[in-house]
Amino acid sequence: MEEMRDDICAQLTEHELAPDLGGDYAMNKAAADYFRGCEDWPDEKIRLEHAKLFEYEPDPPERSPEQMKRAAEVQERIDNYPRAKAWEVEELFEHAPDGDFCWDDQEAGDWHVYCCGEKDCERQWHKVAYTLILKRHAGRRKIEHHSVDEDGNWEIEDGWVEGEDNSWFFESLANESNDFFKGWARYYLYCFHGGKGVLEQAREQSPEDWLKAAEKMIPTGN
Repeated sequence: MEEMRDDICAQLTEHELAPDLGGDYAMNKAAADYFRGCEDWPDEKIRLEHAKLFEYEPDPPERSPEQMKRAAEVQERIDNYPRAKAWEVEELFEHAPDGDFCWDDQEAGDWHVYCCGEKDCERQWHKVAYTLILKRHAGRRKIEHHSVDEDGNWEIEDGWVEGEDNSWFFESLANESNDFFKGWARYYLYCFHGGKGVLEQAREQSPEDWLKAAEKMIPTGN
């Protein structure tokens, strides 16, 4: 039981169904089974469990066994996506000038997407972009990591000041690109399984369109 609980927590750390957040064990077990290898489940059960996990009503269009197998393969690649090694401070400041300076990205990068998991949020899925500021002030090197949401609200996500030990921060920066691809792949799979496409799209998408988009984000070999 303890091993099962640890495995579920590892897979669903940020989801409201995680046991540490008061979730239901039966639903967590179903979710963990999904993440372990849903190709062993009947196709319709996979789709319904996915809908239960993210609390949405799946739409009627059928997904073929071949599509469900491909979706399971994408999910497996997401779960096993390699983590990048944390960046080194000296690498980031390798070309920095002497004395005080401030390097500002000026504008944020591409939109990332994530599921908030908040029960009172109808959308669930949101976009956020990041920017990085490197500087030296009063002789001390500093890094600021900022984010901006779709409404243009800016926040400081995290940062570092010379003398601090913040290895998690540098690992997070190194994996920001990986998180971009994984986040969009998760969203496209959500839409493929019948979730509502809440983020702006150029046209109406079919299940096959959503699945191809997920596969493109996490290609074979990663």
